[in-house]
Amino acid sequence: MINIRDIEFELTNRCNAACPLCARTGKVFQSFDDIPVNILEDIFRSDSVNLDYVKYCGTFGDPLSHPNFLEIVEIASYEGVKTQDISTNGSIRNEDWWKQLAQFPVKTIFCIDGLEDTNHIYRRNTSFKKIIKNAKSFIDNGGNAEWRFIPFEHNEHQVEEARQMAEDLGFDNFVVKVSVRTTEKEGIRYSKKFTNNFKKSYTFTRGIKNIEEKEIECYSKRRGHFFITAQAQVYPCCFIAITRDNRGIKNDLHKYSIEEIIDDYRKNLRGFELDWEKRSIIKCNNNCGTVKKTHNFIVDNF
Repeated sequence: MINIRDIEFELTNRCNAACPLCARTGKVFQSFDDIPVNILEDIFRSDSVNLDYVKYCGTFGDPLSHPNFLEIVEIASYEGVKTQDISTNGSIRNEDWWKQLAQFPVKTIFCIDGLEDTNHIYRRNTSFKKIIKNAKSFIDNGGNAEWRFIPFEHNEHQVEEARQMAEDLGFDNFVVKVSVRTTEKEGIRYSKKFTNNFKKSYTFTRGIKNIEEKEIECYSKRRGHFFITAQAQVYPCCFIAITRDNRGIKNDLHKYSIEEIIDDYRKNLRGFELDWEKRSIIKCNNNCGTVKKTHNFIVDNF
């Protein structure tokens, strides 16, 4: 949390999709927000950060919905960010745009949950044909691409076919993201077939009761990680960001520089450590202080 080496950016809260289990679905936004390019430029150029990894994620929005996405990637590349990962549904922009993106040293994770007859069941408002055209343009022009597949009851029979399609198209790898969550909505259910196999390999306890506690090992502190929301607010991680509890620490990049924010987090680190000892921060307890897993990744590298 002090020597910042990686940042996860939620560049925007805009999204073209309407996935039923997504946190944004059904949420009424007071405004659509995009992190301003000048704020991102200041972060990439700051002597207070030494970024070797950046991820553009989709907690509430798809990063490719940011109107200046290519410019952001170009600035980060120029300023020496070693690794940039992008997570997207892929059904946005056109083939020419994806050709341009392929010129930068980025890895794009295409979240494709099925084939033409099933992907839209969860990834609503997306077009499978457009996704494949975009992916092909990116790959054919030298882009590093991953196909990430969440198995649900409606697509679990297509995992092997999708894996083969990913290999044929030239994806660098195919990843099955298995969830042990029990959430369901509008008839969308995670695959019991994959979940049950996962449970055989890992201890799993539903809910928070009776989960074996361990000493909280804060990823953000250990790795030097920040999460920055579309409103340009800085938090230690995405879990704390969901609560919007900044604990009185300066965290608004519209008001303070990244240097001032890092310094304020440094001054307040001991307060976090004392609360970890007392186990008084629920998100820290549940995500970094228990022996449990919510996801498993099955990776095929081609």
